Amino acid sequence: MARLLHHFKALSSFFFFLFYIYHNTAMATLNFKPIKANCATTKYTENSTFSTNRNSLLSTLKAKSSSSLSTNQTSGEAPATVFGLYFCTGDLSQDNCQACIQTAIKDIVDSCPSSKQAIIWYDYCELRYSDVNFFGVPDTNGFSMININENTTSSRPVEVVSQLVQEAPLAQPLMFKSQAFISESLYALAQCSSDLSSKGCGDCLTTILANIKACCTSAKGWRFLAPSCWIRYEATPFLQNLNGTSTSITQSYCSSHDFPASNGLNATAQLESLLSSLTEQASAFNGFYNTSEGEGMNKIYGLALCRGDLQNKKDDCQSCLKDASKSIVEDCPNKAQATEWYEKCFVRYSN
Repeated sequence: MARLLHHFKALSSFFFFLFYIYHNTAMATLNFKPIKANCATTKYTENSTFSTNRNSLLSTLKAKSSSSLSTNQTSGEAPATVFGLYFCTGDLSQDNCQACIQTAIKDIVDSCPSSKQAIIWYDYCELRYSDVNFFGVPDTNGFSMININENTTSSRPVEVVSQLVQEAPLAQPLMFKSQAFISESLYALAQCSSDLSSKGCGDCLTTILANIKACCTSAKGWRFLAPSCWIRYEATPFLQNLNGTSTSITQSYCSSHDFPASNGLNATAQLESLLSSLTEQASAFNGFYNTSEGEGMNKIYGLALCRGDLQNKKDDCQSCLKDASKSIVEDCPNKAQATEWYEKCFVRYSN
């Protein structure tokens, strides 16, 4: 009994930690660190006309960032014209967009000294300039990023992002669309730079989505950042300004071992029965329950815990555990041990 109580207290402390991290992160100012910078090898001479025009362009973009989430501008006359743009994700506040672009201007100057072409990416904004007129030309020569720690067999993220890819080109003038399915732990966006036409935006997004489908859909969290367009999916909240909608922190752990072959199809039925029992009983018995299913070598053990400070404890606990039970099966198919954490609850099983 003492060991059980110790385990219960440890899990309760863990949920308090999640609660603390979530609320303090939500209130904190965003921290803008560059993901990647590309700098051309072609250089301009300091104090040249191009140098003056580039500095003027960056100054204009900095001023525009106080009132616009996206813009494209030129500076100077041919043959020393400089073309440039920035865009912030459409969910970002104007203040945070301004902060991101101001950081990007400083970083691009430091990272790409005297480069005639440069681009820098952040989680929430992009800055780009060039000696060549790239306006209106979809550039999909970007890069992918994935969550290397978790996998999923669900096709749902691709379905959601595919829909956003269709909708974003029509969302003038920003060409940004996002979606947050909180109960599914699915957050996504699609966006294009402001110089593209709707058709160019659609072509750009379609191309980078095809790149993601070819490499990355098994990861539970992925994105593709190109100079002209972005797509992104995460299982944890990253979207800003969701009109006060509460979000959930999720994390899963799956063992590397599958259920023994001797257990056959019984493992699936036993696990479903176990998770159903945990969901019903934990919500009925003050937010905690542990039980088992099966006999002998085929026995599966499980427990569930809901946070103690839920306002509508029974309903919120049951709803959270239903979501966690669904996720644990999707995230860890046929795994002999697994854990699923949500902001409001926790479920675990093991053989």
